[in-house]
Amino acid sequence: RLISMSEDIANLDASCANPSQLEYSNTNVSDSVKRLRSQLKRLMPYVRFPLIGASDLLRVVKPTNVVPSTLYLSAIEYLASPKDINTNGETFYRPRLRQGVYFDFVWEPTPGFQVSNQGKTAKRTGEEYWIGIFGNRGIKVDGKFDVRFQVKIRRINVDKSGMVVGLAKRTDRSSVSYASCWGYGGSGYAYPSQSRSAKVIRTEFNENDIIGVRLEGEKRQVSFFKNGVLQFINSRMPPIGSELYPVVYMHYQQDQVSLEM
Repeated sequence: RLISMSEDIANLDASCANPSQLEYSNTNVSDSVKRLRSQLKRLMPYVRFPLIGASDLLRVVKPTNVVPSTLYLSAIEYLASPKDINTNGETFYRPRLRQGVYFDFVWEPTPGFQVSNQGKTAKRTGEEYWIGIFGNRGIKVDGKFDVRFQVKIRRINVDKSGMVVGLAKRTDRSSVSYASCWGYGGSGYAYPSQSRSAKVIRTEFNENDIIGVRLEGEKRQVSFFKNGVLQFINSRMPPIGSELYPVVYMHYQQDQVSLEM
């Protein structure tokens, strides 16, 4: 089944390792293993080996002699001390946020922002003050909806408190409202901060990080992820019938984000 995917490999995320740079520590293998290595070599950089777990990597994956030693070592190092590894947002390290239906939208042209890439990329321009760029579609808080979207941080000021990713009422465009913004701040804060149900880990986000937002109507909660890892859940939701829009608030010039599938 893996081999049958080879036709799609060329269109995958270019941030992964170059197959030509992959190395194998064990060269004394059977012809069948050599053929399998050759067939899967272009696919290997797109397999998220760190998600497998150290035990299975050691007991199951390594004995096959199919996985390049460079990728195996990278996965083991990451599992041993993830905080010490600079992932650079690479697909290899990044779990996908699969929960919920992808909410399709583009950024709405807004003064103070340059919108490009068919509405998928937004860059802060002009004077420095708080302003939000909203999606062109809103999500009504009712029913059993379960939707999600992801934003890639293309550039963020050294003062990371100047960016918040999340959901807000469309009327709150000029500032980050503690009362009606459900967001994840670059410096690690949760909004609204007065929500006792929000577990604030205070994990900063940086350039190339992927921030995921999932809105669940049945549970009446908003979950925030960083590179696929849950950061906190906020269950302080607005009344039924309210409409929330995807939003990124930015304060500093040149800060930039893009939408990710």
